[in-house]
Amino acid sequence: MVKQIIFIIVKFTFLILPFICMSILVRCFPMFFMDEQYAAFKYNKEYTEGHEKYCRILIMGDSLAKISWIPDELSDDTFNFALLGNSPVENYYYLYEYLQNNEAPKYIFYTQATDRFLYSGGNFWKRNLYFHRINADEILDIYKTEKESGGGYIFEEKSLFDAALYLNYSPSCYSAAFINGLMSNRYKKNMDEYNYVVKYRGRTEPGKGKGYNGVHSIVNYTSFDYNSIPDLYVRKMLELCREKSIKMIYQAPPLNRATYKKLNENFLREYNKYMQKLQDDYPEALINGQFYYYDNIYFNDDWLHLNENGAIKFSREMKQKYNYIFDPQEAGA
Repeated sequence: MVKQIIFIIVKFTFLILPFICMSILVRCFPMFFMDEQYAAFKYNKEYTEGHEKYCRILIMGDSLAKISWIPDELSDDTFNFALLGNSPVENYYYLYEYLQNNEAPKYIFYTQATDRFLYSGGNFWKRNLYFHRINADEILDIYKTEKESGGGYIFEEKSLFDAALYLNYSPSCYSAAFINGLMSNRYKKNMDEYNYVVKYRGRTEPGKGKGYNGVHSIVNYTSFDYNSIPDLYVRKMLELCREKSIKMIYQAPPLNRATYKKLNENFLREYNKYMQKLQDDYPEALINGQFYYYDNIYFNDDWLHLNENGAIKFSREMKQKYNYIFDPQEAGA
């Protein structure tokens, strides 16, 4: 009987040992196994933990901000702190964490896709949690906040158990990364991307698209039924900026012409009303949420990410629009 039990234990151990080893390897050597978007999240975390040169202007938001705002076109003391897939929820925690470790910037420019006010898109799980950019305490706080408010956003379809699987590098979450890491040179791709975001102060290289003539799914909305959770966290960010005497500027990204021309009038009316309410509630901030468009040639894809020419156009226009912020004399004031 004892021998049978020992045999079962040994057999079970050998059965699960490969999965344990896999989890350990992914945990210890993420640059070898994660896809190349991991590099930007890694550097973002490192920058949060401390950096030498003072950052006067911090860019925040999602992938639209990550690509569109080019620090080299703006000022020497601008850093692109945005991350792909970020919603106001993650951005609040990353800003709070940043301010715990660094001197507060004088200005924050915040840019994100309008969709982030409506639904999360699952990027919290596929990027932020998958890359371990967000910690367990923050996850619990999000869960508690959503339960207390009666809303659903991050935890609309998933649970704390799902979060625990990611936090513990469960094979169910990371087996694909492990296999892909073994079959391709992900380390080189990650290092190339890491060196890029370091060199260009957080900015991610844009796609090579030569234009996008289609329409974004935002044209399907007939009303702006914003989700209470991102609204809550946008306000938490605005309140944190108020507390730290940071001037926060919400700058909407451009749409392509094809999308702009098909926006629903009622959606526009309700969206503008929401933006005006934010401005009224936080008069010290600047809410520039009005929709506008660029020609289709300046876009890379159906998510309306700008291509390189579009990002240069946007950054130069923003520098001119906010010249009182980006002017070198202001930096020395």
